[in-house]
Amino acid sequence: MLSIKKIQIYGFGKHENVTISLHDGVTIFYGMNEAGKTTIQQFIVQMLFGFPTRQQTQQKYEPKTSTKFGGQLTISHPIYGECTIERVRGKAAGDVTVYCEDGTKGHDELLAKLLYGYSRASFEAVFA
Repeated sequence: MLSIKKIQIYGFGKHENVTISLHDGVTIFYGMNEAGKTTIQQFIVQMLFGFPTRQQTQQKYEPKTSTKFGGQLTISHPIYGECTIERVRGKAAGDVTVYCEDGTKGHDELLAKLLYGYSRASFEAVFA
């Protein structure tokens, strides 16, 4: 089972230079309206599946003040171990790099393997 261990936001919506460590079990994000809960949820989705392109209607969440757009997710994977997924502004969906604890480094293809081939739509149907 894949689990998220750490969220590091460089710049995404209202969040800038934020690190959130997660622990085993269920994590609940709560807060007042406009606190940034949906922004964190969208950060996770966009780190895994890419930033929306200009042709897509989804909200882009470009940072309000920072020039650095993107961040990292550190995950625990049953096959690859601990991996860090980094996505930053770049080509249309952003430039993604995956770093695994065994020294493996990859991009979109490795990320697809980590996600067991799930698409954004199937992921959101189950988890969002």
